Amino acid sequence: EEDVRQIQADEILPIGQVESKTSAVEVTIPEVDVENLEKIGMLKEICSQHRGEHDLILRLPYPRYGEVIAQCDARKYVVSYEPELVAKVEELFGANSIKPSNRTTRVGKRTNGSSVSYV
Repeated sequence: EEDVRQIQADEILPIGQVESKTSAVEVTIPEVDVENLEKIGMLKEICSQHRGEHDLILRLPYPRYGEVIAQCDARKYVVSYEPELVAKVEELFGANSIKPSNRTTRVGKRTNGSSVSYV
């Protein structure tokens, strides 16, 4: 039998346009740092220094449960996905610990204090 694979897509974009569609930033916190309150506090400080329009998502590996993926409160933790933020987070948690994501889809436009629906 022939192995047939299919890809389904809602939209196909040139790679250069993908970042403009990014709605979130994912930070993977290594298992050894999940309960390191000092490093978590440093991440909070870094995020507060780089406020922007991207939702913050944390990926937390737990061998017992698999991986926990948590979206942070959008009223407090929205970041600007920029090289300086990437460098600081990678210094804290290691190479490739931060990446752009489209895990959240914005239904409404965010303005100060207004709610946004996610799907």
